[in-house]
Amino acid sequence: MSAEGDRGRERESRALHRLCAQTRGCASVIDPHSGRFLDVNETTCLVSGYTRREFLRLSVADIDPTVSASWSYAREINARRDTETLLREGVIRRKDGGLVRVSVSSTIVQLHLENYMLACAKQFPDKKPSGDESSVFDTMDSGVLVTALDGTIRDLNASAERLFGLTRALIIGKNVATLPALRGERPIPPSASRTLERGKQ
Repeated sequence: MSAEGDRGRERESRALHRLCAQTRGCASVIDPHSGRFLDVNETTCLVSGYTRREFLRLSVADIDPTVSASWSYAREINARRDTETLLREGVIRRKDGGLVRVSVSSTIVQLHLENYMLACAKQFPDKKPSGDESSVFDTMDSGVLVTALDGTIRDLNASAERLFGLTRALIIGKNVATLPALRGERPIPPSASRTLERGKQ
């Protein structure tokens, strides 16, 4: 690549970094060809528990279990052909294993040399959303618990209710380590407590 091309990419990188840093909520710049993260803002790092350097080694599928690992550039472009911004429900998988439900808006940013995807994620309130907001989360085949940092369960989907054989009312507000005891099983030791996901302990 020519020196002029290198300088152009460097200018675009700085412009995207400023745009990401100035965006409220969890903002990230994504390579639409591969789904890999190119930049994230400080809020994204705080919410996820990853450093910026760690994040740049990950892809969207590594962070969001609702996203297929088989990323497709054509699919992402086509999904935004009739709308400037695509809205969807997603999940941030924290470094500690916790899951945070988010509303994700994303758009394709066209700069001189490349297309980039700018995504912004905002956390849902603790209460269970109603209507279409909950559709993706509730129809996931995997049992998913959303917990606070101390392990308190804030939300769960229908698959998790079936997995544990307990109603939502019995699970919400409990600590994830106490779930086995609610079923008459041996409790999880505090040191081993973690978010249960995809039907595994």
